[in-house]
Amino acid sequence: MDIDVCLQQAGEFGPAQKRIYYLNGLAARKASPKNNKPRSRVVTEWDLVCLWSYLPKLSQSAYFVGMMFGCWSLGSFAERIGRKKVYFLSIGREWASVMAGWLLQLLCFANLFTWRMIPESPRWLVLKGRVVEAKQLLTWIAKRNGKHLADSTFELKGPGKDLQSRPVSILDLFRGQTICRRTIILSSHWCTVSLVYYALSLSAGDLGGNRYLSFVFSGLVEIPSYVLTIVVLNRWGRRFTNSGSLVAAGVLCLVCAGFVGRGGAELYLVGFSLAGKFAASASFAIAYLYAVELFPTQVRNLGVGVCSLSARIGGIAAPLILLTDKWGAPVPMLVMGTMALVAGSLSSLLPETLNTPLPETLEELDIHSRMTVT
Repeated sequence: MDIDVCLQQAGEFGPAQKRIYYLNGLAARKASPKNNKPRSRVVTEWDLVCLWSYLPKLSQSAYFVGMMFGCWSLGSFAERIGRKKVYFLSIGREWASVMAGWLLQLLCFANLFTWRMIPESPRWLVLKGRVVEAKQLLTWIAKRNGKHLADSTFELKGPGKDLQSRPVSILDLFRGQTICRRTIILSSHWCTVSLVYYALSLSAGDLGGNRYLSFVFSGLVEIPSYVLTIVVLNRWGRRFTNSGSLVAAGVLCLVCAGFVGRGGAELYLVGFSLAGKFAASASFAIAYLYAVELFPTQVRNLGVGVCSLSARIGGIAAPLILLTDKWGAPVPMLVMGTMALVAGSLSSLLPETLNTPLPETLEELDIHSRMTVT
């Protein structure tokens, strides 16, 4: 029996999966030490103006450089040693960076108890040939969801021995025509949506009007964006909402370019910028789910890691794109709008994944692609 059928019979998002979901959110929560002492701005303290005015933007780009290397390395490790181990390893590294007081140390220690509560991915277990463990996990999920999967009623199909022993690498994402096309299109989409999202966020206070209110609204606009995404995602499908939201963000950026530098147009500029941030936030949220469903289990974490690496490249470029306003005030918005239109249009070439079985291996992906073409 295929694992997708087993998961449907065990309850796809029942109490067991909800428990794991909330534990994941608890384990991945972020914290930072509070400091109520007044602090001066780095720009004024270090006199980062005139010839040195680019350094604050460059420091923001440097932050994403570290994230980029983390996405690439951890995505590869997750395919080899498992999702669960890498997940807690990354959380441990993040916690280590903020262990500045006894409270955070206590929270970090308590976080370790969720290790036994969060299971390994059953798909990864099947892919690695650990079918017995996968069956035990699926039986536990079915029991928590009020279902029944006796050992005699289902039998999981594991991969061949050659597939179990062959390690995957980033080159596997470019060897087949189908997986190569998906990797390139998704990477360009992630890079562009990250660039637009962070550039609009970083420029929120510089568009005119009250910079503090503009910054607050730039964050608040993401809430209805995510709510609307949840509502329409299973109605309109992944492909249309993913590409359509990025195209909409591109159009709104181009509209903003027409108001930049015009006196008395600050209200319109801020309004269209917030609308663009709304669309970019929706596309960013959908991109994670869409990439997970497009990559087969064999290279899923690696593929999402490459996409996330591409997103960090966009994050690195976002502060630098804002520096192009020296060539003309509308240039940053024109660049963002054009890139979003191109990447969003390319994303429309990807297949729809709503209510379709997820491929387990690269071979299954090629077979399914050929069957779809014929």
